[in-house]
Amino acid sequence: MGGELTVHADGVSGRVQAVTGRFVAGEDLATEPVVEVSGGGERRADGLGA
Repeated sequence: MGGELTVHADGVSGRVQAVTGRFVAGEDLATEPVVEVSGGGERRADGLGA
């Protein structure tokens, strides 16, 4: 899951010269958060063994 794209642009004009990287199309990923704001910090700390 995931990917990364890098846009290579001309430093003066800002014109895009190339786009490189990896992109995975068609993934059916959730776009809504699944952790409540109030519980996120505690879950992160639990995962760190704190």
